[in-house]
Amino acid sequence: MRKSAKKRKKNHKHKAMKFWLITLFIMFCLVGTVMVFKAALVTFAPFLIQADNVFNNKDESEKAKALSDQIVSDIARNDYEDIYEHLDDSLKAATKNEKEIMDILSKIFDAYGRQAICIFKSEEVGIKIDSQGKRSVATFWYTYKTTKYPNNHYLKIDIVASAKDENLAVVGLTVNIFPNGAPPQWK
Repeated sequence: MRKSAKKRKKNHKHKAMKFWLITLFIMFCLVGTVMVFKAALVTFAPFLIQADNVFNNKDESEKAKALSDQIVSDIARNDYEDIYEHLDDSLKAATKNEKEIMDILSKIFDAYGRQAICIFKSEEVGIKIDSQGKRSVATFWYTYKTTKYPNNHYLKIDIVASAKDENLAVVGLTVNIFPNGAPPQWK
């Protein structure tokens, strides 16, 4: 009897080990599948996404670029009121009031120093899905050199068609760092 109890315990350990190995294998397969799916999305998404993007229209793209350039100018002049006026409603709703957003913007740009030079690098178009639904987005990248950081910083501005009306709005404004330098296509 004692032998069979040990055998059952050993079988139980083997079954548990098999269960975890199978679970890990399935997870690996799923992650692998997700990775393959992501690779397929990266490869084919530009063709799928750009088909219905409003920023494929030259006039809309130029309007978005003009707004993006205006935001760059506003940053240089510390004109946070004008930046606030162009923010998307979803960003405005995420804060208590206008003063809070202006304080956040002020802290961000004070941390990086005064803008010394900002040079347009590229434009990307895509689709943004957020609390406002599925919307076209145009992303503008700029070299962002400041008094504190003269190298490897980039300003990214995301422009969307407003959910309320046909106006364009800023939905993203970030300073990005590429420690290894700019992507090759920007050099």
